[in-house]
Amino acid sequence: MSYKIRYKLTDQNMQTYKGYPWKLNVWQEPIGDSQELCAPGLLHGYIHPLVAVLMNPIHANIINPRLFKCEVKGEHLDDHGLKEGWKFMRLVEEIPVPDISLIQEIAFGILCALEVFTKYNFVQWAEDWLSGKDRRAKSASRIVFAAEYATLNGKYSAEYAALAAEYSAHSADESFARFAAKYAALAAAEYAVLAREKINLIHIAKQAMKVK
Repeated sequence: MSYKIRYKLTDQNMQTYKGYPWKLNVWQEPIGDSQELCAPGLLHGYIHPLVAVLMNPIHANIINPRLFKCEVKGEHLDDHGLKEGWKFMRLVEEIPVPDISLIQEIAFGILCALEVFTKYNFVQWAEDWLSGKDRRAKSASRIVFAAEYATLNGKYSAEYAALAAEYSAHSADESFARFAAKYAALAAAEYAVLAREKINLIHIAKQAMKVK
């Protein structure tokens, strides 16, 4: 029987949420019955190593994670390519964790936003930032507006994705910059689904890795 290949993050002790233990080459089953993606009835994994590391801060947020290739089977759910949940999973090989810079994380958020938000001013700013032509901070008022929007607006939209990407690029706080970049990707993916489209997160992640 052939299995699908996915990728799994654990902590340094090969544990995940609430100390759930993992071992190589052992099929694991979830500890709960719920079939919701973020519940303990499914085992979480990712479609690509880059996506696993890029989305970690707004998912499990594992500090200093280890990364494993895994085999999966059975019932599953897909969160628009951001992460997946599977009924059965086994780790088959530990692989190096991709080294992703802050610039590349921000680029990932910007590139995701560009997939769904195409107003000229944003596109021009994004292209200049990605190329390195202009990475200066915008006015303080613009940054504050973006922060308030990203914090208070619970509705994912193309505008939400763009504002989160901008705030990520202009934040002086490195940890918040990384966090906002992930929300730009999340908002873009959610909006794409509402618009009956799909964005290719693997392709975008690979493009982001080319940004210096």
